[in-house]
Amino acid sequence: MVKIGYSQISLLSFLIAIVLKAVSVFAVDCTAVSVGFFVAVLLGLVLMGIDACRQKHFAPAFVFENKFHLSFWAVLGSVGFFVDFVSDSLRLYGIVKDGDYNFVVGAVTVGFEGAFAIISSICMIMVALSFVKNARYDFRELKLLNVFPLLWAVLKGVALLSQIEHNFSLTETVMYLTVISAIGAFYFFAKEVDNKKGAFASSVFSFEVYGFSATLYFVCQVLDAVSDASLIDEGFVLSCTAFLTGAFVYFLEKSIRHYTKLD
Repeated sequence: MVKIGYSQISLLSFLIAIVLKAVSVFAVDCTAVSVGFFVAVLLGLVLMGIDACRQKHFAPAFVFENKFHLSFWAVLGSVGFFVDFVSDSLRLYGIVKDGDYNFVVGAVTVGFEGAFAIISSICMIMVALSFVKNARYDFRELKLLNVFPLLWAVLKGVALLSQIEHNFSLTETVMYLTVISAIGAFYFFAKEVDNKKGAFASSVFSFEVYGFSATLYFVCQVLDAVSDASLIDEGFVLSCTAFLTGAFVYFLEKSIRHYTKLD
């Protein structure tokens, strides 16, 4: 008999959320569907937290054996950051070209977002090199570089604060969840660089949450775009970046669990 654990149930919860999002886009968009969506997401998050807290000791976060092809996923994460860099560069060009009254604030904010994105992209390449078979390079030696994904996520969160509205759509809500979870995931990613012992339970939890929420956000954006092509905007680009970077931290979490001896 197959044993179903918290992780499998949380995955099922997010799959249910995806189905409900599809229902709201292509069939009926009502309060009951929205409530069911949020309940499914919340249930998934709670179960992930319980699953992470059950284990007292985890294996170190970075075991350079590439068991889960982390070099490949890190490259995809690098591509994700680069996509955001290109998007920010185009936005910066538009701001400079228009020269409106928000010129300075907009240019500086977007400029820093792009700078953090390209440096984060380089950071992920360094991570990928560390997981290549027989590699002698350890990305943890460049400690300052590993902080930039966190700075990128924080700046994205600050930028989104100015766009908060009273009424959130399902996709917008997942977007905020994704950015918040990105801040948590990249904070613990930077923290694990200096951690010589086993990974923190909070790291495992944040990596898994970001992986799931980023995937959910990407799927929500795809479903919206299928129903209305005009919705392919900056949010869609952000979802692509989140999906690719979230895939890396998700498989990093799977690697930690693989090398962890169950209590």
